Amino acid sequence: LSVSYGKSLLYFFWFGYLMVCIYIIIVSYALFINPRAIKYLLVKLFSLPLIRRWKHHALDTGNELIIASGELKSKKFWFWWRAFAATCYSWTARYLVVNCLLFAFAALTLSDNLLIFARQFVMWIILLVSPTPGSAGIAEVVFPAFLGQFIPLGLAASLALLWRLISYYPYLIIGAILIPRWVRRKLLSKK
Repeated sequence: LSVSYGKSLLYFFWFGYLMVCIYIIIVSYALFINPRAIKYLLVKLFSLPLIRRWKHHALDTGNELIIASGELKSKKFWFWWRAFAATCYSWTARYLVVNCLLFAFAALTLSDNLLIFARQFVMWIILLVSPTPGSAGIAEVVFPAFLGQFIPLGLAASLALLWRLISYYPYLIIGAILIPRWVRRKLLSKK
C-alpha cells in the first residue's frame, strides 16, 4: 500500500468504525434502556419542515422500538447465548471464505490465517462506508490491497471476483427472489 492510499483507508476505517459504534450505542440504548426517549427524539426530528412528511413513519418506528424493547428485555440468558453463538458462527464462516480461497492457492500458517481474518474486519468496516452500492468496485480494489501478500501473482482480480461471487452475490440473488414476493404479500395484506 502506498502511504497516501494507506492513510485514506485508515480514515475510512476510523470513520466507519465510529459510525458503527454510534449506531450500536443508539440502538442498544433504544432497545435496552429507554425506548421512549428515542421515540421522542425521532418524532421531534421528523417534525422538522423538510422531513415532516415522514413523521408518521417515525412514530411507527418509535412504537415498534417500545414493543421490541419489552420483548427483548423479557428474554432469558439462553436466548441471548444462542443468538450470540449463532452470530459468531455466521460471521466467522463468512470471513473464513477468504481464508479458504487463499489456502487453495498458497500455504498459509496459523498466524497468516489470523492476520487474513483480522484484515477482513478492517475491510468490512471500510466497505460499510463505501459510497457505491454494495461497495461495487471498492471491494475489488481493497481485496488485493489488504491481502495482496497472500495472493499468488496474477490471481488478485480472479480471487476478488470469486470472493464476491461466494460471499456477496448470493445475497443479491436471494433478495431479488424474495423481496418481490414479500412486497406483493404486504401490498395484498393492506387491501
